[in-house]
Amino acid sequence: MQGKSSLIEDRDGGPRAVDADEIDIQQAFGEFSFRFNNDRDRAMIRAGRQDLIYGAQRLIGVSDWTNVRRTFDGVRGSIGLGNQTIDAFWVRPVVVNKERMNSSDDNSNFVGIYDVISLPDFMREARTKLDAYFLWLNHDNTAPLSDSDTFTLGAHFFTNPKPWDLDVEADWQFGNAAEGGDINAWSIAIEGGYTLSGVTWTPRLLLGFDAASGDDDPTDGDHKTFNQLFPSGHPYFGYIDAIAGRTSSMCMAASTLHLHPPDCFAGTIFLLARKQPRRPLQRTRRTPDRRRPGSSKYIGSEFDALLTWVFDRHWSAYAGYSHFFAGDFVEEAGSGTGADSDIDFVYGSITFTF
Repeated sequence: MQGKSSLIEDRDGGPRAVDADEIDIQQAFGEFSFRFNNDRDRAMIRAGRQDLIYGAQRLIGVSDWTNVRRTFDGVRGSIGLGNQTIDAFWVRPVVVNKERMNSSDDNSNFVGIYDVISLPDFMREARTKLDAYFLWLNHDNTAPLSDSDTFTLGAHFFTNPKPWDLDVEADWQFGNAAEGGDINAWSIAIEGGYTLSGVTWTPRLLLGFDAASGDDDPTDGDHKTFNQLFPSGHPYFGYIDAIAGRTSSMCMAASTLHLHPPDCFAGTIFLLARKQPRRPLQRTRRTPDRRRPGSSKYIGSEFDALLTWVFDRHWSAYAGYSHFFAGDFVEEAGSGTGADSDIDFVYGSITFTF
């Protein structure tokens, strides 16, 4: 069982659901596991409140950067057969209530099958893995035409033939929208890295590209905007949380320096653009941006600098600085509203692990 207490003071326009949860339960579950086939294979079933983390967390993660971690109520089973692990789950997202105990969303169901396949013979010692998954998100309300079913079919491939590494993920979404229309959306993410192992501080250079579909006609009832589901998006779309990255196209360049392992410094630059300049932005946590849309496609860029320290097995810390450079889209859309300027963000944390 895990408890939590997340507090915030003096935030303009807050607290948001991701900011405060005075005292509550993060995880509380019962688990039964066993091994079979002469201990070569394993199985597990877990019921109760639990975290879900899958793949690169582009679709399912705990969103650890926020003050209140994401969690779910439900049941999850897992079976490991040789180089393959298959998970199946049926859960409901937990709704955060700042002053009362949290409960799950009775109107939402999240169901999935997630298969992780290790490929030891594909470029030996590259730790190659292929994930294949099918996800179903159902919203069931009482108002007419308010039910929706979003199905996601996807694959995630990772390999690390040193000094290179490659991460690719692609998804297709289909189903029925709440307005009675159809869902037809897609996304793709590609990241490639190179580690200079013979150089001081062992720098790793990274280049990534992320794109997703969007609606060209929001009035026809059909949905073409990709649904991020429950991601941990900060490493992919910027720590400031200026926008929900998969409503745009994004190019990322990063460099990581291992100053004194396991301490490291990471610097990342994000370039953000829209495919439909006349549509408003989608901010994080599915919150619409209230600024009127502009005519330019260039949203802006962000620079993130993050320094981490690990002092011993109990204590660790990090500190960072981020700056968002407003692009033409933001300047046009926010002109006259005060929402067209750059953003600065300074943060830090100290962690003690029992």
